Amino acid sequence: MTSRPLLTSPIRLSIVTRAMAAAAMIAAIPAPGMAAGTALVLGNAEYGSLPALPGCAMSARAIAAALRTQNYDVADLSNLAIGQIDAAISALGAKLAARKDAPAVIYICAYGAGFNGRPFVLPVSASVSRPSDVLSQGMLAKVFGDTVSRAGVGTALVILDLVRPPNTTDDLPLGVLDQPGLPDGLALLGVTEAGGEAATPLATTLIPLLKEPRVEVSALLAAVRARLGVMKTAVVSLSRTGAGPGVLVGPAPPVVTPPVVTPPVVTPPAVTPPAIAPPSVAQAVAPPLAPPPPASNDAIQVPAESQMTAADRRVIQAALTRLGYYAGTTDGVFGPETRAALRRFQHEIKAPMNGTLNPEQTRRLLATP
Repeated sequence: MTSRPLLTSPIRLSIVTRAMAAAAMIAAIPAPGMAAGTALVLGNAEYGSLPALPGCAMSARAIAAALRTQNYDVADLSNLAIGQIDAAISALGAKLAARKDAPAVIYICAYGAGFNGRPFVLPVSASVSRPSDVLSQGMLAKVFGDTVSRAGVGTALVILDLVRPPNTTDDLPLGVLDQPGLPDGLALLGVTEAGGEAATPLATTLIPLLKEPRVEVSALLAAVRARLGVMKTAVVSLSRTGAGPGVLVGPAPPVVTPPVVTPPVVTPPAVTPPAIAPPSVAQAVAPPLAPPPPASNDAIQVPAESQMTAADRRVIQAALTRLGYYAGTTDGVFGPETRAALRRFQHEIKAPMNGTLNPEQTRRLLATP
């Protein structure tokens, strides 16, 4: 019996091609109950004044690939300067605000440094010749958690896989990032002790966990701490799980509505008020004491920045130094370091970060204890 030859005409090939494309599109659609998430992945490897971190580039690519397999919308970035990191954070904030019902993941692998009790992420443009340089050239690590908090995302995982620069001994005080108001599921903050050619220990541990059919932040943090806690090459500095498990991948847990319980109506017994003696003559004549006026920032009279004297500017610099924003000279000159400190203060009070104080911001700065 002679077998029939396969149909290989252009018409059949076109049909097969369209069928394969349709199957691929269907496979990419998230399953019911599985909301695709949003992710920002940054690997800074090629530094201008510091040794390269090829392990960060490898780690970031692997983390991005793992998140894409879970239908995450991933912004996969590398080797960003300070302004480019600002732009990436702004773009992420806009995405998160539009998709509050979807989980979020941020992964940063880069050099990190601490100063005045605050951790900083170093862009590839950073040139740190003295510890205070991180104030003007670094990015405050808390910015990444703040971006998630302001967007109102319910579940988020922020991963800071940071490498200490060579010949530095300062700790990275990541514990200060654990503040009230963070959303459930935030975050895992890891510190890698030294760079290398291979992926970091933190990334190597995370990748298979992120590929599981269901990923809860609380379980993921526990697994990472258990695996890295016995290693000398990496330290998990902080984990925070919030009030719930924080589902990054998989269907959300069912919402359980508690039953409505109507409390019994209790009629209080009648109480006869005690007799009140009439006031004495002295009490009737003496007027009540007026309460002191409330304190207000408006009581602090400050000129506009363009009208400040050198003495006024030294007062501003002293306040910035007292609050940990400024480590320069109190000379009454608003140079680049002072402007950078002003921008950090404006970020803290959620004001436009233009480095120039208006009178209201000046009053808030001087009134901050």
